[in-house]
Amino acid sequence: VNAADLWQQSLAIVQEIQNKSLEVITLNQIANAYLNQKKYEKAIEIYQQALSIAEKLPNNRSQEAYIITGIGDVYNNQEKYQLGLKYYQQALTIAREARDKSRELIILQEIGYIYLSQKQYEQSIKIYEQALPIAREVKNKSREGNILTAIGDAYKNQEKYEPALK
Repeated sequence: VNAADLWQQSLAIVQEIQNKSLEVITLNQIANAYLNQKKYEKAIEIYQQALSIAEKLPNNRSQEAYIITGIGDVYNNQEKYQLGLKYYQQALTIAREARDKSRELIILQEIGYIYLSQKQYEQSIKIYEQALPIAREVKNKSREGNILTAIGDAYKNQEKYEPALK
């Protein structure tokens, strides 16, 4: 028995009992597994299936943001950065509407990473500087450290050592 088999069994059960919230969560897990296996087309298909259900559920905006972030991750992993950014921006808007600070933080980091990897250092710094106070607000030290490192990297890559040493 592997995780995929268990998720498929779980999906069949939640569909049978018509629990749409659990169906969305299960589909998301399956899509994440396809993403991790680099089966990108299948991941997108499953994320879209989860999203179409999630959009019909009340009070589910955070879950929608999570799913759309996953779609952005697929494109980001394929180095289709413009498509990734499009989905991350959409997810960011929804996360902010839902007041989901943890999701907002994750999305901002992904956007910052795209700009950093494309050598758009000033844009990257701007995004990371939006993420930093959120990391502190939600008390996520790991992400706070990662953000500070990324900002330092952006300055270093521009040979601006003074701001990086602050």
